[in-house]
Amino acid sequence: RDGQGWVRDAHGRCEAQLALPSGINPAHWWLDATHGMPAPGDTQLSIILLEQACASGLSPEGRILPPTIAYGDEVILIAMAVRAEPGAFDCPGNPAFATTITLDEPIGERQLYDAGVFPPEEVFGPH
Repeated sequence: RDGQGWVRDAHGRCEAQLALPSGINPAHWWLDATHGMPAPGDTQLSIILLEQACASGLSPEGRILPPTIAYGDEVILIAMAVRAEPGAFDCPGNPAFATTITLDEPIGERQLYDAGVFPPEEVFGPH
C-alpha cells in the first residue's frame, strides 16, 4: 500500500503451503530420475529437493530438516523443509539438491506425494 492506495508489487502463482515456524523454509521434492523408479520393497528414496524461499542461491546442504512423513494405506505423504540462513537474501533462484529420504516402511504399492503444498502433489511413485 502506498499513499494513493494498494499497488501490485509482485505476481505469480498462488499456492497454499504448510505453515512453518519462523526460520524454516518450505522445500518441494521429486524423485531423482537418475536412480530409476523405486521398487515396492524400497525404504530409501533418492530425491531432488528445491528450497522455496530466497536463499541467495545457496545450497540447502547441512540445512535440510528431517522429513515429516504420514503413511496411509494407498499413499505416503512427505513434507520437506530447510532451516533458513540468518540474514536477508537475494532471490536469484536456488539450486536443486540431491539427497535421500529413509522410510520406516517399504513403499509397497502406495503413491508418493509432496505434502508441502495443498493439495499434496503426486510425485512419480513405484507404479
